[in-house]
Amino acid sequence: MKKNLILITILAGAIFQFLFLFLHNISELITNTIPDDGFYYFQIARNIASGCGSTMDCANITNGYHPLWMMILVPIYKFFSVGGINDTTPIYLALFVSICLFTLSTFYLSKILKRITSNIYIISFSLFVYMFNPMMLYNILNGLETGLVLFSLTLFIWRSFVYENI
Repeated sequence: MKKNLILITILAGAIFQFLFLFLHNISELITNTIPDDGFYYFQIARNIASGCGSTMDCANITNGYHPLWMMILVPIYKFFSVGGINDTTPIYLALFVSICLFTLSTFYLSKILKRITSNIYIISFSLFVYMFNPMMLYNILNGLETGLVLFSLTLFIWRSFVYENI
C-alpha cells in the first residue's frame, strides 16, 4: 500500500479533474473557467482547420499563440468541429487533452520528488496539493497551453536530473 500511495494520489487527482470537467456543462465552463484568450485559440484553430490559415477573422494573419498547443488544437477542430455556435465538442476535447498533459506532468513531478526525497508521504502530499489545488484546476481548464507548459517543464527538469545523474 505504501508504494502505491503515489500512484493512488495521481489517479485520484486525474479522476477528480476528469469528473469536474465532464460533470459541468459547457456554459458553466465558458462562464467560469475559460478566459477570452482561450477562445482566440479555439477560433484560430477552427480557421486553420477549415483552410483559412492562421487568422482570427479569415482576413488578417496572426501568430500570437503557442505553436505546439495550436498544433494540438488544429486536428481536434479538423476532425471534431461541426461549426456553428453550438460547436462545443472540440472545446471539451481540448480541455480533456489539457488534463491529460497535466496528469503526465504530475507523473514527472513524482519522479522529480523521488530524486529529492525518499519519504513517500511528503511526495504524496506534494502531489495531492499540486493536483487538488483549485487554482491549478482553474488554470488547467482555461483552454490555454498551461497543461502543455507544465508537462514540458516537468519533463525537462526530470530529464535534467537524469542527465546530471542527481
